[in-house]
Amino acid sequence: MAGNRFLDEREAYRILAEGEYGFLSLVTPEGGPYGIPLNYVWLPEERCVFFHCAKSGRKLDCIRARQEVCFTVVGPARVIPERYNTRYESAVFTGTASIVTDPAEKREKLDLLARRYSPGDPRREEVVEKYLPAVCICKLAVRTASAKRNPGD
Repeated sequence: MAGNRFLDEREAYRILAEGEYGFLSLVTPEGGPYGIPLNYVWLPEERCVFFHCAKSGRKLDCIRARQEVCFTVVGPARVIPERYNTRYESAVFTGTASIVTDPAEKREKLDLLARRYSPGDPRREEVVEKYLPAVCICKLAVRTASAKRNPGD
């Protein structure tokens, strides 16, 4: 049987910083589960994850109904069939989600998302300005962090 796979909090934040996408888990207004993959940007100085979405929809309905959320990031993973095992690392974060209402902060965070996922694009400012009126920026204030790694041996 495998040994202790738990990592320290510092490793959880490293996985978050290096991840490409995460899975946001919420509770619907009716009390049911809802999970969705999304792009994000992590700002360690604010201890917050930021993501964007449409100005209306299920994700926002869930956040308005219940702000407690969970966010999971899976780092590099590889199935090892001959060992009936998987090499992976993952991190799980809990906290509260809210909608960014300050226009300057909204623009700043959308710009950070654009920089992260389209680095060096000379059209970045134009694209941010074009989509700014149509999107909502949400903030996940991280409360807890945990992580695990399985080396696959």
